[in-house]
Amino acid sequence: MNDTIKDVSERLGIPASTIRYYEKKGLLPNIRRTKGGMRQFDEETIEWLKLIECLKKTGLSLAQIREFMDMSTQGDATIPQRLALFQRQREAIREEIRQLEEILHLVDYKCWYYETAQNEGTLQLLAQRSDEDFPQEYQEVRRWLRGSDGEHSS
Repeated sequence: MNDTIKDVSERLGIPASTIRYYEKKGLLPNIRRTKGGMRQFDEETIEWLKLIECLKKTGLSLAQIREFMDMSTQGDATIPQRLALFQRQREAIREEIRQLEEILHLVDYKCWYYETAQNEGTLQLLAQRSDEDFPQEYQEVRRWLRGSDGEHSS
């Protein structure tokens, strides 16, 4: 199967200009062209595009992705380096998820807080409650917000 840049752009949701940029930067070195100069994308190139987009979402720069692509073309000798790259990215993603879970917990607390205030018709009643009067899952975040707890580790 050989798709045009327009087909691939629509199929993957990647602007054609971005695909051309990737090619210019050497991230897609094996794109074939018709006699008229039009790019032809095979399934392998489409897989590379999907991988590039995924790697960008993990926080890798285009320069780092280019290094990975270069390692990939070198064959089995670079397997340890490629594995190390993905292991580092996995740990970075896990840390980001941990931070996002903390943020989500805070947002959940604030949703509960304002839903409760709305139901009670005032914020004043909530402000007068002690930490122990709040749901168990929100007591720590409330203490953290109020400065009663040295660190937020929810």
